[in-house]
Amino acid sequence: MLSSIILSMAMSVSPATVTDTNSLDIETIGDTRGTRRLNSSQGITLEVVGDTRGTRRLSASQGITLEVVGDTRGTRRLSASQGITLEVVGDTRGTRRLSASQDKTSEVVGDTRGTRRL
Repeated sequence: MLSSIILSMAMSVSPATVTDTNSLDIETIGDTRGTRRLNSSQGITLEVVGDTRGTRRLSASQGITLEVVGDTRGTRRLSASQGITLEVVGDTRGTRRLSASQDKTSEVVGDTRGTRRL
């Protein structure tokens, strides 16, 4: 309580410069979106490059040889009947737990989500 009184007295006694908001000079830098356009009346030469989306297609009528590579999704499966040896590595999610009965020590590090506020 005493410290807040001392702080308020110190703030009221210390001089502060007064700034008039009407005397601030604000300088706008750049242009807002859509206010600048390029056209030929500005002496700029515009050259169209490339094609719009969907206007170019590859086909055999253009003399291009097309070769299918790979398989579509879901058509290839691995199984033991193909002579492949499968080895299970690791554990599935949620099957391993650490507990005090396993003689393991656990230490909480950090904070859980939502417990810290700034």
